[in-house]
Amino acid sequence: MSIVGWVRSSVALVAGVAATIASPNMAAAAEKVSVAIISFSPHATWYIIKERNLAKDIDLDIKIIEGIPEKNAAMSSG
Repeated sequence: MSIVGWVRSSVALVAGVAATIASPNMAAAAEKVSVAIISFSPHATWYIIKERNLAKDIDLDIKIIEGIPEKNAAMSSG
């Protein structure tokens, strides 16, 4: 996938998270969400969401996967 494709995917993902957050039918407790990402700049949106507290009702856990074997294992496991 090209860089433009990654950027579009990231923007769509952030838009989806924002739409979910803005939904009036939110649960009372924070929902636990774990995200494992590779160190690639378009994935920085997850850190922006966490640092600026844009997902107040989501307990966001971010893990960066650095090594190639770990990346391959994560991709194959879904």
